[in-house]
Amino acid sequence: MLFKSKDGSYLEHKTLCDGSKPEIMESRMCMLAMWEMPKFTGLSAGALVQVTVRSSNRNCHGDFSKPNMDGQVVNECPAKMNQVIASTGDIKKDSITIGWT
Repeated sequence: MLFKSKDGSYLEHKTLCDGSKPEIMESRMCMLAMWEMPKFTGLSAGALVQVTVRSSNRNCHGDFSKPNMDGQVVNECPAKMNQVIASTGDIKKDSITIGWT
């Protein structure tokens, strides 16, 4: 997973979006905080966050996808979150799974 930077090059965030980690490969998701986006990519508020991905297996890597042409932009302030949904199937003695969209 690569993020497009201000200068047009693509950067990999190895700490939070390392595509070689099993949990990221399995979920096909990673999370990069919006406050970190300008620091990491150099993008300013209002800029489109563009990402490209590729698949891999034991033998090799596939080609990178085309970057998204719409989606989330870098915000100065976070957007209002949607209503939280508690997953009753994931309530444990010491934890609860909470989701939102």
